[in-house]
Amino acid sequence: MVKYINVRGCNGSGKTTLLRLLAGSETEPKMWTIDVPDHKPIPVTWCEKQRVILIGDYTPGATGTTAGLDRIKTQDAMKYAIKAAGTLCGGNLKAVIFEGVIVSTIYGPWHEWSKQNGGMVWCYLDTPIYVCLERIHERNGGKQINNQLVIDKFESIKRTKVKAGADGEWIETFYYKEPMKDLLNLLDRI
Repeated sequence: MVKYINVRGCNGSGKTTLLRLLAGSETEPKMWTIDVPDHKPIPVTWCEKQRVILIGDYTPGATGTTAGLDRIKTQDAMKYAIKAAGTLCGGNLKAVIFEGVIVSTIYGPWHEWSKQNGGMVWCYLDTPIYVCLERIHERNGGKQINNQLVIDKFESIKRTKVKAGADGEWIETFYYKEPMKDLLNLLDRI
C-alpha cells in the first residue's frame, strides 16, 4: 500500500530544499505530469531509487521555481493529484511525498483526507522561527517582509501538530539540520 507523506513547515523551514535533496540523490529523477480536471497539468518527480513520487518539479533545473502544492490552485486539485500520483508505477511505488506552506497551516480537511486514505505521515520540520526568517530575508535579497505573517504561520503549523497528535495521526519530527537523514529513516521504516 502506498504511504502518503506530508512535509510541513512555514516559509523558510526547508520543505522544498529537503525534497530537492531527495530528488538530487537520484541518478536521473524522471518528470511526469498528472492531468487534473479544471487545472493545468501538475508535475511530479519520480525518485526510482527510493521508490517515491514527489508532487512538484524537484529536478536540479527547477531550483528557481516554487515546487510543491503551493503551485496548485485548490485543495481539491491538490488531493486529486496526490491520489493520482499514488496509482503511478504499479506496485513499485512506496510513497507519495508532498509539501507546501498553505497545506501546512490547514488541519481539518487534511485530517479528514488522511482518514479516508489510510492515513498519512505528518512530518514537521523543527526549524526555529529565527532560522526561517533569516532564510526568507536571504532569499529575498534583503527586501522587506512582514515577519509577523511568517510568525503567525509558524504558530498555526505548531497548532496543527498538536491537533494531529491528539487525533492519533502518525507524526514525525525532522531535525532541521539533518532532515534528509530523518526522511530516509522514515522511508526505510515504511
